[in-house]
Amino acid sequence: MNTKDTTKPEIIVPSYRDNTPAESDPQDLVRYIHQDEKADYAFSMRHLTMHHEHIEGEDRQERHSFTIRIGSDFEVPFNAHFQSQASASLAKGLDTFTRDCLSKGRADLVVDVRNRLFRDQGDRRCMVRTIARPGNGMPTHGRALLSDAYRRIDDDQVFGAALPIIAEHRDKFRAMGGKRTDYKTHMKIISREPVFEIKSGDRLRRFHVGFSMSNSEVGCGFSEAHAFFSDSFCLNGCIFSQKSIVDMRMAHRGGPDGLRFPGVDRRQPESRQGGRGTEPH
Repeated sequence: MNTKDTTKPEIIVPSYRDNTPAESDPQDLVRYIHQDEKADYAFSMRHLTMHHEHIEGEDRQERHSFTIRIGSDFEVPFNAHFQSQASASLAKGLDTFTRDCLSKGRADLVVDVRNRLFRDQGDRRCMVRTIARPGNGMPTHGRALLSDAYRRIDDDQVFGAALPIIAEHRDKFRAMGGKRTDYKTHMKIISREPVFEIKSGDRLRRFHVGFSMSNSEVGCGFSEAHAFFSDSFCLNGCIFSQKSIVDMRMAHRGGPDGLRFPGVDRRQPESRQGGRGTEPH
C-alpha cells in the first residue's frame, strides 16, 4: 500500500521547471523566461509572518499548506527553496525541527517558532522574490528569501540578448541542452561543424566552438558565461575535452555605493508588476 509521507511540509504550489531538450530551438528558453511575472519586495524581516492551514486532498491525505505574509495585506505561498533559505537565515537546525513537529502533527508550533524568530530579526533587511506564470496556471508564490547584499542579475539580462542571436544562426549551432529549475537556468550550444583541425600524431582532432550560460535568480550560484573549443563532447551536455576561450563570472552581490537591490523599491508592493507599493506596518 502506498502511503503519503507527511513528515515534510508539502507546499501546494506548482514547480516551474521547464526543460529545453537537446536540439531544441534556443528561442524556447527565451519564451519561457519572458512568460514570468516577477516582483521583489525589500523590507525589515520583522514584517514577515508565516501562516498555515490543513488541506485534505482527493486521496484523503492531509497536506500542509504554508503561506508567508508581508505586512498586513500581501500573502503568498512559497516553494521548498524559499523555506530552506528562511530556515538558514533564522536558526540552525530549523528544518529538522520543522520535520519533527510536522511528524507529530504540531504545525502550529512550527508557525509560532518561525514567527517569533522573524520578529527577533528586528530591522534586519531582506528581500522576498516572487514569481508567477498565469499562462501556465502557476500562481504568484515566494521563490527566494535573500539578504540585503543581494544584487539582481536576472535571466532576461543573461540570456535575453544572446539567445535570439543564436536562434538566428541555428543552422550553424546546435543545442546541447538547457533547463530551468527552481534554482538555476542554464544552456549549452556547440557548432555543428568543426571550426579548425589539428593533427596530433596519427590522430586528427576536429575542434568545435561552444558557448555556455548559467544563472541563478534565487541565490544558488553566479551568473556565468563561457566560450570554449572542444573536440570531445556528447549532445546530452557532457564535455570530455575543452579549452576555455573566455570565462566570465558575476556575483549577485551589492556594494557599499548603494547598488544593493538595484531597481527595487524598498517598500511593500501593491501589485506584482515591478515591486512597488507602501512600507508595511
